[in-house]
Amino acid sequence: MNPNIPDPTKAGAVAGAGSVSGRRRRKAGGLQRPEGPPLVIQRLSLPPTATDARRQRRRASAKAQRLIAHQCADLEEAARIVQCGRAAFSTSGVVLKRSAEGLVYPSGVVTCGSPWSCLRCSYKIRAKRARHIGHAVGTHIAQGGGVLFGTFTMSHDRGEDLDGLWEILSLGWAHMTSGRKWVDFQSDLGLVGWIKSVEVTHGANGWHPHIHVLFFIDAPMNDFDREHEYREFRRGLRSRWIRWFARKQNRNVSQEFGTRFDPVKADESDLIGTYCTKVGYELSMADSKIGRSEGQRHPFAIAHDAANYGDKADVMLLREWIVGSKRKKSIHWSGDQVKGYVAGEVDKTDEELAQEEQVGDESLLVVERDLWQRLISRTDGARSDFLQVFEDGGDTFDALYFLAELGITAEISEDGPVAMLRLDQGNHQPKPVQED
Repeated sequence: MNPNIPDPTKAGAVAGAGSVSGRRRRKAGGLQRPEGPPLVIQRLSLPPTATDARRQRRRASAKAQRLIAHQCADLEEAARIVQCGRAAFSTSGVVLKRSAEGLVYPSGVVTCGSPWSCLRCSYKIRAKRARHIGHAVGTHIAQGGGVLFGTFTMSHDRGEDLDGLWEILSLGWAHMTSGRKWVDFQSDLGLVGWIKSVEVTHGANGWHPHIHVLFFIDAPMNDFDREHEYREFRRGLRSRWIRWFARKQNRNVSQEFGTRFDPVKADESDLIGTYCTKVGYELSMADSKIGRSEGQRHPFAIAHDAANYGDKADVMLLREWIVGSKRKKSIHWSGDQVKGYVAGEVDKTDEELAQEEQVGDESLLVVERDLWQRLISRTDGARSDFLQVFEDGGDTFDALYFLAELGITAEISEDGPVAMLRLDQGNHQPKPVQED
């Protein structure tokens, strides 16, 4: 049992336990490193998500997870993804919790911590990273600094393997941000740090990894303020990027499209974090970007297509993605001043963020381990629909009726700090189900 996950059957294990009913509870100064009390990151506020869209997202995630279990089970890198959100740590069961936004989720289950291949973890990780980035950008601008948003791409051909392209991209960035010339460049332009993220899509020309970077400057920089410095900044970065790829990799990078730089306006600071970490973030909202589309596809869209259409080429792409993205960092921060804006949050790993729960989330009930196993073993979306019962305002008795419709007879026990839902002792055989 994971020592960080409390035993739900012990008193105090579910602090803040509430009723099992379906009711819902409803910067200034110079550019020195910030001082004063520690930063308090506000509770994550999820974008509005309709009930049907949330159900669609859960079903899409479960379907992709089953595909990975069937088609990628031989990959060591896929082992934790298959168990994510399903396997319980405690022998007693899992605790269903509800966030302030009404999202019901199981606590005390395995999390894989993958921002690349798991819809569940990606949504949690990237949403939190987006908050941190948005706070850093907003604080820096409020203190009189400037932020530039840059994108760096490279040429690539169909058939090149993902791991090799990712390595070349990383080497290009390492070259550009090293050496005496880079130190002088930072000093001349007042560059105090940056935040870098990697995005990968796949299209007609194969895998397309590219970099998004937020550059933190000591003063505003755009076409109207410090025009000469702004021009030199763009020219210097573009030149270093293009020259390295031409000399070391024999790759042509477009002068026009290889790099791009845009000043971040003060009124955009709340959105830029979301934009910079949009890989997986928008997709986990189950919006129109999930599924078969023209042009570039995100890996989550590839997984969705593979699960829905059974294309073997998509399955092979997904396998390559799971292996190639393993152990890659999704976000990198540089510069003590920039890190100081969100002190204590930068060093958290993706897995730590995936496991992290909001303090004060309402504990609804404990689902006994055997009952939980019965739900997750089904292939008809029963797990997602079970959680949806509570998100729709249902209570424990509504959950009993839902289970009865599945041919599962359960009972309620109120011996612990919160009610437990468990299999009836005489309930042995599950009702046959149909595939989605």
